[in-house]
Amino acid sequence: LCVQSGWWGWAGFGDGLAAAGVAVLFLILPFLIRAAGAGDLKMLAACGAFVGLREMPFFLMAVSIAGLFVALWMLCARQVSAARLKHLFRSVFDWRYDRKAGKAALPPKSDERVRVPFGIAIAIGVWATLLAEAAIKG
Repeated sequence: LCVQSGWWGWAGFGDGLAAAGVAVLFLILPFLIRAAGAGDLKMLAACGAFVGLREMPFFLMAVSIAGLFVALWMLCARQVSAARLKHLFRSVFDWRYDRKAGKAALPPKSDERVRVPFGIAIAIGVWATLLAEAAIKG
């Protein structure tokens, strides 16, 4: 918000605040169901305030795509457990699957092999947004 207000005055402050609000709305549901941490929520809000409201659609798209690639990379590198993903797909597509037994066999949410570091995706999204904005203006 300081950068926005330093560059654009009160209009920049309002723009940054609105962008931070949109970013929070983007991640509030995953945060409430404990699929995202408070650090991810705060980092997304801060980066949203930094890029501004005009760049918000591209920023959120870049963060989402980067998050997908980070998660796929971690699955391929066996740094994260695929048990929850398998349980989700089997629950949706396999009518013979015992959902209660499958849920009981899942690793606890506090296990480090369940978490994907979404901060990496947010940082990639900020850089992609800044580079795209520089390429368009440049």
